[in-house]
Amino acid sequence: MSLMKNFPTVVLWFLLVAAIISGILWVGNRSTGTTDSIALLPGGTAIIFECTDLPALVSELQQKNEMWKELSSSGIIVEEAVSLSTLDSLIKQNAQIREYLGKRITIAVSLKTNKTAGVIYCLPKSVGNQEKQLLKFLSGSLKEFQYNKRRYEGSSIYDLSWKDTSGLRNFSFVTLKGVIIGSFAPELVEEVVKPINPEEKSTRLAEFTKIQKTIGEKVPLNIFVNYGKAEGIFRSILDPKHSNQFVGLLNFASWGTFDVDVLTDKLVMNGFTSFNDSLSQELKLFYKQEPIGFGCPAFLPEAVGFFKVYGFSDKELYFEQLSGFLQNDPGSKELIARKNSLLKDFGIDLDKGFSEMISDEYGYAAMQSGRALNPFFFMELKSQSLAEQQFVDWMRVWAQKNGRNPSELMMDYKIDNNNTLTVYKLPLGGIPSMVFGSRFKSPGNDYFTFINNYLVFASSYNSIKEFIYKVVLGNTLASGPSYTSVGENISSRSNLYLYAKPAVLVEGSEEMISEPIRDVLSKGKESLSKFTSVSLQYSAADELLYNHLFINFSKDFSGTVNTVWKSRIDSTTAFKPAIVVNHLTGEKEIFIQDQMNQIYLLSNAGLILWKQMLDGPLLSEVFQVDYYKNGKFQFLFSTRDRIYLLDRNGNPVEKYPVELRSPATAGISVFDYDKDGSIRICVPGEDRKIYMYDKDGKVIPGWQPKPTDNRVLQPVQHFRVGSKDYIVAIDRFKFYILDRKGSNRVAAKQYFQVSANNGFYLDVSRGDQLARLVTTDTSGNIMRVYFSGKVEKIHDRRIDPGHYFIFADLDGDQKGEYLTVFDSTLHVLNPFMEESFRLEFGEAISFRPIVYKFSSKDNKIGIVLRSSGNIYLYNNNGTLYNGFPLEGSAPFSISSFPELNGRFNMIVGTRNNFLYNYSVQ
Repeated sequence: MSLMKNFPTVVLWFLLVAAIISGILWVGNRSTGTTDSIALLPGGTAIIFECTDLPALVSELQQKNEMWKELSSSGIIVEEAVSLSTLDSLIKQNAQIREYLGKRITIAVSLKTNKTAGVIYCLPKSVGNQEKQLLKFLSGSLKEFQYNKRRYEGSSIYDLSWKDTSGLRNFSFVTLKGVIIGSFAPELVEEVVKPINPEEKSTRLAEFTKIQKTIGEKVPLNIFVNYGKAEGIFRSILDPKHSNQFVGLLNFASWGTFDVDVLTDKLVMNGFTSFNDSLSQELKLFYKQEPIGFGCPAFLPEAVGFFKVYGFSDKELYFEQLSGFLQNDPGSKELIARKNSLLKDFGIDLDKGFSEMISDEYGYAAMQSGRALNPFFFMELKSQSLAEQQFVDWMRVWAQKNGRNPSELMMDYKIDNNNTLTVYKLPLGGIPSMVFGSRFKSPGNDYFTFINNYLVFASSYNSIKEFIYKVVLGNTLASGPSYTSVGENISSRSNLYLYAKPAVLVEGSEEMISEPIRDVLSKGKESLSKFTSVSLQYSAADELLYNHLFINFSKDFSGTVNTVWKSRIDSTTAFKPAIVVNHLTGEKEIFIQDQMNQIYLLSNAGLILWKQMLDGPLLSEVFQVDYYKNGKFQFLFSTRDRIYLLDRNGNPVEKYPVELRSPATAGISVFDYDKDGSIRICVPGEDRKIYMYDKDGKVIPGWQPKPTDNRVLQPVQHFRVGSKDYIVAIDRFKFYILDRKGSNRVAAKQYFQVSANNGFYLDVSRGDQLARLVTTDTSGNIMRVYFSGKVEKIHDRRIDPGHYFIFADLDGDQKGEYLTVFDSTLHVLNPFMEESFRLEFGEAISFRPIVYKFSSKDNKIGIVLRSSGNIYLYNNNGTLYNGFPLEGSAPFSISSFPELNGRFNMIVGTRNNFLYNYSVQ
């Protein structure tokens, strides 16, 4: 069950926003304000768009607006896109049509008799005898065009019909007071010509005129919203089982207006909203209040799909006006009676208690959990400790009267070894709703907690645990990618603030939307995800409220991969996360280092278990070893000057860290020749010696290689072929193939300069007898070195010496492919040196690509573009894996986390100091 009975109300708010977007895309981008056409519209009109110079609009939409381009190609508004293209052609071809449509145009949305929405079009006369000329033009332009003229209420109505690709179309129009008014719904045209009660018309125009005076006259577009009528419009597109739950607009305000600025990838609207003198409209709550700065975006988890928050500057006045509003709200009468009973029977005064503990903001939010949206009530506190004590006192009173032990109503939620939070339950039947009204209905479970100076209510213990967990992680909405661009485009202060991620909101509310609308939205799911956020603010301003709407669009945004969690670290990282195993639980954990040289161990839930500072950046990967051979694992890694061995709690093991005999020029390598746990630790030094240590950090006396000619700048490699071990080191000009004692095992018949960023790969595709090592030289030529000493060049080319080279079997046919990265290109050759595919990027590839093994025949390629902050995953045929690119700026690790219910999980660092866990299906 939902925490708020009318939780779907927020869906209605953003359906309103969606309608405004659609209207803008219908009518355009040039406008002036007038009431000429508006005065003729029927009383049920809910939304009005006014624009002028439609030809200029059509051209601009087609050529410049990214929102229109995306929606018109997505399937969401295909018919409108086709119609607009056709209209564009007509305008360009016909000067008369250009003259007709170059005048001011009004488009209105009104409710038809069957309770569905209809559209009315108003066009002032621009030429004489316009009706006949229009009919003549349409007759020559439309297939099987016919019309009929009839009299209705003393006016002549023209009913038109024709055929197009969608079948038979019907349209009616009438001319009144120099304005042509038409609709695809004849009943709306008839409604226009019906006589209107003069008193009703006067009242309606008076309310409209008040807000009409506030519009800007030199703005791209004006929109007017009649809130009371808009609710009926949106009920019509909801599933009948849920439509009666919507009470969000009817008693919200009177009229609102928006002056619109359509940018390439943003939509900004400003205007004013009016309310009447009664206490029945919600916006009246903010009369004589000052706007405030809201803190909730920095508190709410990033997984929140929407929130609605109220704020006030004068608490006493606000609660006085809230009391009057609730007394006039039919849905709150039963709640008030229940609240009064609590005061009488238990002495629990909710109004007094909440007014004393609240700071200046409260609201409700919904957080994404899988495909569902879990609702929450939240309220900022003056003092968390005093508020908690007040609730504990109420719980004791309630428990004593009901023969319960207060401890039964308190549950300790242990987040990890360092974090435990108390969750309370006081089942009074919907505490937030009794204080703040029917907009906060609850099923009565009343689970709540206190965290970061906020009071939070939820409808279940599990949902409030998930909320707490995400708050503890520090993944706040304000720091998330969907919100970061919002701050620059919204006001820092307001009284009512609504925020939503449209794709999340729609996905979590699909069952509430009627099936036809649901089908349309399903077609455009990916496009919808590119509308990253919608923000709507109302701020008190004398007798009106200033309103500001901001819609953000990103054509590169992808919402097809689920973010399981993200965890903030102290700085960015360029280190590939190491996926390690917790030997106590068998679960996987994450080891990472940031740019400040701090290392972290995180749980699979993203919680930082510990962190500590090192003496420098890691040079090696992180190895897990069983030092004591007892089934317990430690972390082994190196910096320039030390080798570290830490237990899973971050404590040094035995005599570690070990000071190196000479500063390292590359990270350690760990060899276990016989797979018996007797490890060897190999590291090259600045003194050109290659050192071999045992597990205790002691130099192995039997290892006595000669110094290399130059410093070894790559980790030393180990290959096992048959019964022989080959230890390979590479310096600037030469490579060395040694045995276990450090003596030369293979004398190459010729030497070449191995490319600086690459080592060797073992190729055993022709069996152990013909095994060979593969790499590239500094020119990019692909070279083979056989263990007999034979050296051959198998591919000749000239590319940048700083290229990356990978030899890997991408398709599982036991024959390796050759991958090379230079500049911004990934080039893949098959075993026969033929090009398999080539990928071009607009910027340099920042790190060595990584080949990930998903199965024996399914390997994928990971690419990082650090400058743009994106990561890519490609299939073995060069196609981009579904859902990519994703946010990320460092090499990433992929592993399966069975406990997280994903096919696989991807761990990656980002430019904004976060570590992300993506679940990819």
